[in-house]
Amino acid sequence: MNDRRPPACPDEPRRRRAGGSVARAVERVRLAVVLIALLPGLAAASDGPLEAAVAADNGRVGAIESPRTAEPAALADLEPALAAVLPAAPVRDLPVVLPGRDLTTAPSSLWTRIRNGFAMPDLATPAVRLEEDFYANRPDHLRRVAERSRRYLFHVVEAVERRGMPSELALLPIIESAFNPVAVSPARAAGMWQFIPSTGQTFGLRQNWWLDGRRDILLSTEAALDYLQKLYDMFGSWELALAAYNCGEGCVQRAIARNGMRGERLDFSSLQLPAETRAYVPKLQAVKNIVANPSQFGITLADIPNEPFFTTVQLQQHIDVKVAAKLAGLSVDELLALNPAHNRTVINANKLPTLLLPLDRVNQFHDALNSSAEAPLASLRIYSPRDGEPLDAIARRFGITVAALRMANDLPPRARAATGDRDLVVPPAGSALTGRALATSPAAAGVPAAAAAPARQAKAGAGSRNNRPTSAQQARGTRQAAAAQRPASKAGAKPAGKPQVVAQRQAGSGQR
Repeated sequence: MNDRRPPACPDEPRRRRAGGSVARAVERVRLAVVLIALLPGLAAASDGPLEAAVAADNGRVGAIESPRTAEPAALADLEPALAAVLPAAPVRDLPVVLPGRDLTTAPSSLWTRIRNGFAMPDLATPAVRLEEDFYANRPDHLRRVAERSRRYLFHVVEAVERRGMPSELALLPIIESAFNPVAVSPARAAGMWQFIPSTGQTFGLRQNWWLDGRRDILLSTEAALDYLQKLYDMFGSWELALAAYNCGEGCVQRAIARNGMRGERLDFSSLQLPAETRAYVPKLQAVKNIVANPSQFGITLADIPNEPFFTTVQLQQHIDVKVAAKLAGLSVDELLALNPAHNRTVINANKLPTLLLPLDRVNQFHDALNSSAEAPLASLRIYSPRDGEPLDAIARRFGITVAALRMANDLPPRARAATGDRDLVVPPAGSALTGRALATSPAAAGVPAAAAAPARQAKAGAGSRNNRPTSAQQARGTRQAAAAQRPASKAGAKPAGKPQVVAQRQAGSGQR
């Protein structure tokens, strides 16, 4: 029996595929129309449960299942294929920014900006509670520190944010120096960020006869953040980085090695560190907690505008501190609060050609400077010698004696030649004034002793030759300066004292 069928048309498979494609396209269009009609209802249905989920989980969406119990049945009745198009996809742990914390605009308060940038893990230990009590019981101290920080805090926050670092680090000068840029510790750490001489040199902070870069607001801030970034890269933890900033990286490395050999934990709380360092990180955490919620501790922080306080002016010539202050309409104290790095009563433009001035005094300074272009701005002549240039040749050039040249520049009696990296002060011909009277006497220049005295005089002490008073008035000034720079021990510290607050630190801080 011949059951053979006639040969199929060669174009039949192609027609079938085309017909199936058209059918599927029509189906997709129909489903799209249905979805478009349903979207407004779906959006409205999800509002209520989302708010409830957020409120129940402190700003995080916990688990959003189907918005309403009646919705899945209704959707299934409309089209079985629609369930495949909209599979169940619960959302978990989705961070939500709640109303009241708008991060799209810059806050008007600098404290709010700092709070928004908190990023370090919180430390909750009994030591933190002790430090909170320490500060909460001294509201006057925090008030003065906050007032003093008004000049510098915006710049510090800007530098911290520019590097992508946690904003808690902007509060570190509260711990280090109470935002006092001329603070000096027993270990000779100086400045707002408390650098010892060697570490300061390592991070480019020059310390010479003319200036101390550790006290410079701009330079010391960049150096401190460089150091903190290096320590974080070394230890991978901000707590350990801060501990190393206080006692030195070698101290922390040895503590880590000891715990590693014993198989113990290597976090900050588990390490055997100096007593001051063990209190150092909790102290910063306590300050962070107070800034985060000052009312909880019964403290009111005076508002600091989220705007710059000072700007930089380039100097083209040497200028006396008193003259610069007069041109800007500031007191000498106010000028030196922004420019504390200078050791002399004259600002040497060769060594530090920048001057920081409040924003509202810059125009006045420029106008006064232009109007007094013919008048001398520096009362002392500054000479830049060649390396090895004989002192007697320099003295003959300016008509003075070699002894006067040595005295004016605190040169040793055996010095015969100048070094090329040090500018010399040339006293007036026939002058009998000594170098201290010309360059470092606060009484003669109206400069606060704590800001004018060079770092090496802090080491020498009030009884050294360089600090010996020449009158009863200078003797009283020296004693007052020494008292202002003398740090109190932690146990007996009185943060409510005078503005010249010195960092409260033990001998372990000398590692920085």
